[in-house]
Amino acid sequence: MTEATGVSSISANDLQQKLTAEEVQVVDIRAAPDVAGGHVPGARNIAGTYLLVRLGELQEGKALVLVDEDGDKSAKLAAQVHDSRLPGVHYLEGGFQAWLDAGLEVETTGGILG
Repeated sequence: MTEATGVSSISANDLQQKLTAEEVQVVDIRAAPDVAGGHVPGARNIAGTYLLVRLGELQEGKALVLVDEDGDKSAKLAAQVHDSRLPGVHYLEGGFQAWLDAGLEVETTGGILG
């Protein structure tokens, strides 16, 4: 993980390891049709415009990783998330495109929308 302006980024491979260890929860902030076309396995879709008002729905005690297409929007949004229930807030460096480029598993089904 790297730090930039108080917000931590995480690489696709590091995120994969943390998902395997069940150390993080992932929220994909892209539009629902984009997420339905492919997303990080287990990610929940909450559009970026709604995330701050829906923080209470996230699992307490697990770090949060935000994902968007290229990492820009999720980095900006991560800097706005202030929730003492979450031990850390990060964004996927390079976004979902970096996940794809790393050749990691992609999920296209599941009840993650909403």
